Amino acid sequence: MAKIVVVEDEKSICDVVVQMLRYAGHTVQAFEDARPALEAVDFSQTDLVVTDLEMPTSGEELIQTLRSRGIQTPVLVMSGHMDEERKRHLASLGAQETIDKPFGLPQFLARVKALIH
Repeated sequence: MAKIVVVEDEKSICDVVVQMLRYAGHTVQAFEDARPALEAVDFSQTDLVVTDLEMPTSGEELIQTLRSRGIQTPVLVMSGHMDEERKRHLASLGAQETIDKPFGLPQFLARVKALIH
């Protein structure tokens, strides 16, 4: 299956996301901040980045840095604070997909599957 990097600073949410992805058969690396996640994506064959927005180094900064380095790994953004304008902005930065928190397992895994295939 896919190698996925998860970036989420709320441990309880991160743990649930990691469990869902591992349940689906994926290999997952989890980080609480974007900076160490960038190194993981830089130096490994990552199939998908799943990131929160509101962190010390924001999800937006993560997307911008990935794209500025020429890394085109698909990005799925999760947040409880996204309106349509912000979703368009994230797409313009290079995010392929967004999902609103809270989300269910089927909805989340369907978006992941669409991005890695």
